[in-house]
Amino acid sequence: MSSDFQPDAVLYYQVGFAKRQLSTVATATLKADLIDFIEQNRGTPEGDWYRFSQLADLQATMQKTRDLGRNVYNLLGPIGGP
Repeated sequence: MSSDFQPDAVLYYQVGFAKRQLSTVATATLKADLIDFIEQNRGTPEGDWYRFSQLADLQATMQKTRDLGRNVYNLLGPIGGP
Protein backbone atom coordinates (compact mmCIF):
# COMPACT_ATOMS: atom_id res chain seq x y z
CA MET A 1 0.00 0.00 0.00
CA SER A 2 1.43 3.37 -0.95
CA SER A 3 0.27 6.78 0.10
CA ASP A 4 0.61 10.10 -1.68
CA PHE A 5 0.18 11.93 1.63
CA GLN A 6 3.34 13.80 2.54
CA PRO A 7 2.86 16.37 5.27
CA ASP A 8 4.73 19.65 5.29
CA ALA A 9 6.72 20.61 8.35
CA VAL A 10 7.27 23.88 10.19
CA LEU A 11 10.24 24.17 12.59
CA TYR A 12 10.41 26.57 15.53
CA TYR A 13 12.26 27.08 18.81
CA GLN A 14 12.59 29.39 21.79
CA VAL A 15 15.84 31.27 22.36
CA GLY A 16 17.69 30.30 25.55
CA PHE A 17 15.46 27.32 26.31
CA ALA A 18 15.88 23.71 25.22
CA LYS A 19 12.55 23.76 23.39
CA ARG A 20 12.61 22.86 19.70
CA GLN A 21 9.45 21.80 17.91
CA LEU A 22 8.34 20.43 14.56
CA SER A 23 4.70 20.82 13.51
CA THR A 24 3.24 18.86 10.63
CA VAL A 25 0.51 20.18 8.37
CA ALA A 26 -1.39 18.37 5.64
CA THR A 27 -1.46 21.01 2.90
CA ALA A 28 0.47 24.02 1.65
CA THR A 29 -2.53 26.20 2.61
CA LEU A 30 -2.45 24.98 6.22
CA LYS A 31 1.32 25.50 6.28
CA ALA A 32 0.85 29.10 5.11
CA ASP A 33 -1.87 29.61 7.75
CA LEU A 34 0.41 28.24 10.49
CA ILE A 35 3.31 30.44 9.35
CA ASP A 36 0.99 33.48 9.40
CA PHE A 37 -0.03 32.52 12.95
CA ILE A 38 3.63 32.17 13.98
CA GLU A 39 4.55 35.56 12.53
CA GLN A 40 1.53 37.21 14.21
CA ASN A 41 2.77 35.73 17.51
CA ARG A 42 6.25 37.27 17.28
CA GLY A 43 7.91 34.33 15.51
CA THR A 44 10.96 35.54 13.59
CA PRO A 45 12.18 33.68 10.50
CA GLU A 46 15.72 32.36 10.88
CA GLY A 47 16.73 30.15 7.96
CA ASP A 48 14.38 27.15 7.92
CA TRP A 49 13.30 27.88 11.52
CA TYR A 50 11.11 30.36 13.35
CA ARG A 51 12.51 31.80 16.57
CA PHE A 52 10.41 32.80 19.58
CA SER A 53 11.65 34.84 22.51
CA GLN A 54 8.68 33.90 24.72
CA LEU A 55 7.68 30.38 25.73
CA ALA A 56 3.98 31.37 25.67
CA ASP A 57 4.21 32.17 21.93
CA LEU A 58 5.83 28.81 21.21
CA GLN A 59 3.16 27.04 23.25
CA ALA A 60 0.42 28.92 21.38
CA THR A 61 1.88 27.62 18.11
CA MET A 62 1.89 24.09 19.47
CA GLN A 63 -1.78 24.47 20.43
CA LYS A 64 -2.68 25.98 17.04
CA THR A 65 -1.14 22.92 15.37
CA ARG A 66 -3.24 20.61 17.55
CA ASP A 67 -6.35 22.71 16.83
CA LEU A 68 -5.69 22.03 13.14
CA GLY A 69 -5.74 18.32 13.96
CA ARG A 70 -2.04 17.89 13.30
CA ASN A 71 0.99 16.69 15.25
CA VAL A 72 3.71 18.46 17.22
CA TYR A 73 7.05 16.75 17.77
CA ASN A 74 9.65 17.63 20.40
CA LEU A 75 13.15 17.77 18.97
CA LEU A 76 16.34 17.44 20.95
CA GLY A 77 19.00 20.05 20.46
CA PRO A 78 21.28 22.65 21.94
CA ILE A 79 20.02 25.51 24.05
CA GLY A 80 19.96 28.78 22.17
CA GLY A 81 18.89 27.76 18.70
CA PRO A 82 18.80 25.12 16.03
